[in-house]
Amino acid sequence: MNSTEHLTQTERDELLKNLNEKQKMFVQNYLKRGRKTVFANLLAKEKAGSVEENQIEDVASQWELLDYIDAGPDWQTRSELHCECGRPLRYQYIVHNKGTGEIRKFGIKHFEEHTGIPPQLVKDIVKGIEKIDFEMDEILLKNAQGWTLVHAGIETIPAAIDIPKDIQQHFDAGVPLLDRQVQRLRERIADYLREEKRKQLEAQKAEQEQAAQKKRELVSQRRHAVAEKMGAAISHEIPLDQHLQLGVLVYLDLLRTSQFSANDVCEDLIKNHGASQETYSSGRLLIFPKVCMYLEFLVSRGKLELVEKQGVEDRIYRIINLAMDDIEAGEEEQHSQQRLFDL
Repeated sequence: MNSTEHLTQTERDELLKNLNEKQKMFVQNYLKRGRKTVFANLLAKEKAGSVEENQIEDVASQWELLDYIDAGPDWQTRSELHCECGRPLRYQYIVHNKGTGEIRKFGIKHFEEHTGIPPQLVKDIVKGIEKIDFEMDEILLKNAQGWTLVHAGIETIPAAIDIPKDIQQHFDAGVPLLDRQVQRLRERIADYLREEKRKQLEAQKAEQEQAAQKKRELVSQRRHAVAEKMGAAISHEIPLDQHLQLGVLVYLDLLRTSQFSANDVCEDLIKNHGASQETYSSGRLLIFPKVCMYLEFLVSRGKLELVEKQGVEDRIYRIINLAMDDIEAGEEEQHSQQRLFDL
């Protein structure tokens, strides 16, 4: 709905006919509540801001709006509502003077005349009441157009969201939401989804950390077993630290597939065995050449097979046989392997 689109009284009366009884009751109560709120808030504001105008403050604080009555479309022929001046009314405002107990009934144009409320404050009250009428126009037009939340781009509302009371009242009465309520609902949904995403990410992070911790514990346990079982595969001549060589063997022992990459081995050494994350200016890990050298050592012993060289970026290997009983690495042979290794 265009926020500047306002209905004539005749148009309002026609659209009101489209409402069921529950919706009509809601609109009537909405208008009454809105007018009472406007009246009370503006008088309270005037009272708070009238420090030097005691007379105005006294007048403004004396009155309260008791009721607002609509005589209906045929008010000109059947209305029983009248202003203090005797004029028949469509809309009658009933106000109460808290000081004297006096009750007055009049139309919107006679606020100042019958209450003594200052002219500017009366204008503000009328303006506030008009705003309530314009919001009713929005409700009536949306209802006539078959408006739903889908038209506002809201497909579903998460069940866990705490829906504000005024919005829930619209839902309960089957009445379209106002644009300002739609915006508030969108913001609440967005806040909820952001919070849920944050919780999800935190849960994933915690789950990943838990999995990583279990992996570290498993790796720690396997290091001892692998050291006893595959100790012969540790070379004293290859420039990869021996505890990292053992880490490579643990990685291979725990691997669930036969094929792997040299980069995968490097990442595992960093995560689980304390290897350095330092890199060359190219971005390649410093440990990569040494890891490849050790893997080639295992290839020369028939434990691995080189499947593919991917330039200087990576190498793919396949496990052939990790049994270590036949490994006898002579010092001279290891020196030769080291010289032949070329990245």
